[in-house]
Amino acid sequence: MKKTMLLGLCIALAFTINAAPPGTDTFDDAERGTRVNQHSYTGAGWIFGNNTPTFINSTLSASKTTGAYMIFTFESNKIEWYTEKKNTHGIVAISIDGGPEIMIDLYSNTEQHAVVYTSPTLPSIGVPHTFKMRVTGTKNPASSNYYGIHDAFIVHYGATESVTNTAFGEGSMQEVYSGQNNSAFGYNAL
Repeated sequence: MKKTMLLGLCIALAFTINAAPPGTDTFDDAERGTRVNQHSYTGAGWIFGNNTPTFINSTLSASKTTGAYMIFTFESNKIEWYTEKKNTHGIVAISIDGGPEIMIDLYSNTEQHAVVYTSPTLPSIGVPHTFKMRVTGTKNPASSNYYGIHDAFIVHYGATESVTNTAFGEGSMQEVYSGQNNSAFGYNAL
């Protein structure tokens, strides 16, 4: 009788936990370094502005030197690139996790500050990903220069990833916000 009741109680405690509560963070280009949520700039010609009010926190990073690049490491399942489009800007190549490059034309005949790229849903929250922006040295024929401009990233947590975890036992998988397809059995497991 006791075993039957205990088994029934365990089955009743099984539940599914979704990914982290939806949320976002914005990471400004001035947050430099090589750790997670920091920007690393490589190559010649980088200009770092810190008094331009149309940019987030009034900062910007720019280069027109072919081959110069910026890398941003992040842990989330989606990222948006926020930057400037203007008549002096060129075409940049972006990639995620070393994948195929996507060309983005930053030319506009009017100055615009907007999200110019949104990633697809990326696997596994908590796994580091890298976003790379490379100056190509090419431009729209209407542009007067080749600048690759960077302002900020908007990083999303859990808003678009469906994660299924199953837990049995009191406190098991309590406050788990990452990982997927896990099973936990017993008191305070995982």
